[in-house]
Amino acid sequence: MKFEIPWPARGHNFIPSDLDGLQDLLLSEAPMTNSSFVEQFERTFCSKFDLKNCLATMSCAHALDLIALYFRDLYGENAEIIIPAHTYCATAIAFGRAGLKVVWADIDETSKVISMETIKKVITKNTRAVVVVHLYGLIAPDICKIAEYCTSKGLALVEDCAQCIGVVRENQYVGAFGDFATFSFHAQKNMTTLGEGGMLSFKDPGLVGVFRGLRLNGHRGYERDIDQPYWLPAMTDVCEDLKASWPLKSTMTEAQALVGLRLLDRLEAMNKKRKDDVMLFMNMMKGCPDFKFQPSLLAESHANHLLPIWVDTKRVSRDRVIEYLSSKAKIQAIIQYHPLHHYELFKNKTNCATDLPVSEISYDSMISLPFWEGQTHDDLNKITQHLKLGLKESML
Repeated sequence: MKFEIPWPARGHNFIPSDLDGLQDLLLSEAPMTNSSFVEQFERTFCSKFDLKNCLATMSCAHALDLIALYFRDLYGENAEIIIPAHTYCATAIAFGRAGLKVVWADIDETSKVISMETIKKVITKNTRAVVVVHLYGLIAPDICKIAEYCTSKGLALVEDCAQCIGVVRENQYVGAFGDFATFSFHAQKNMTTLGEGGMLSFKDPGLVGVFRGLRLNGHRGYERDIDQPYWLPAMTDVCEDLKASWPLKSTMTEAQALVGLRLLDRLEAMNKKRKDDVMLFMNMMKGCPDFKFQPSLLAESHANHLLPIWVDTKRVSRDRVIEYLSSKAKIQAIIQYHPLHHYELFKNKTNCATDLPVSEISYDSMISLPFWEGQTHDDLNKITQHLKLGLKESML
């Protein structure tokens, strides 16, 4: 089916200044990966968002992999890691693949993200870490409480900030509340390093060497005597940074890092464009009480990454709304992913309780509308007009 307003393949367009210096880099003889621009990108990212230590990776999923490998070495297999069932699969796959026990947490009915209450319901004596996903661009409203609780209980806190870059709660940037944080620069995110890319942040400076090794096949330079030839004993050593885990390869290219540096300069402007568009959309949707939104959709604690809405399924058929949008208006609304405990992969590989009523209701009632930084006002106007028409035709 051909859509007039398709689901966007990217989160934003590039402008010429985003690519400044890229041609010179590609035509030079400078290193192509994991060199000076990557280091500059890491330092700038740390400084901009008040983070302690940052390492660029191939993806947010790889950043999660590095944390999971560290947890397996630290806690041993079968340690319990609490993860919201309502998230993208990569959040959980990393910890399951490392041999850790995934424990599903439900989400809050209003915010649609994990909360202090839903975490406490699944805490056990075997819990070692909590993963908070700031979904759709919203910093979890309970993040301060969760951080304090995890500290008091000796639990590690991981923030999955894939959809929530550059926003603030309680005068603190997202990613700075936990012990670890991950960010995504995938093509559909609020900023992208040429389609893929990620960042790992962590508070403990003692882990810099560990994660650098894990990120690059365990490579370390040999410690040579001052008079020893540079070529002996070999180019690099290959080290065992963790006893229980093999290293992997997840480095960022210089071209990606250079573009990332340029985009950091205009991230606030891109996020503001999203926020302004959401405000316009919500103003146009006034008078439609059967549609609900995340709270703080326009506050500084929301990156407005996506534009999800939830319908009252007692009064409205969600599927009929989407059918109307797709067939009559040629607008490609979608449903975000199943709660993860529904997928056969997780059914077969996890063995934990799945009493997650809010996640189930959220899935059954949500519609994700096409939305990106390049959205035109004409597109937003068309979406709102047809949402209202679709609502009339979908009442139960």
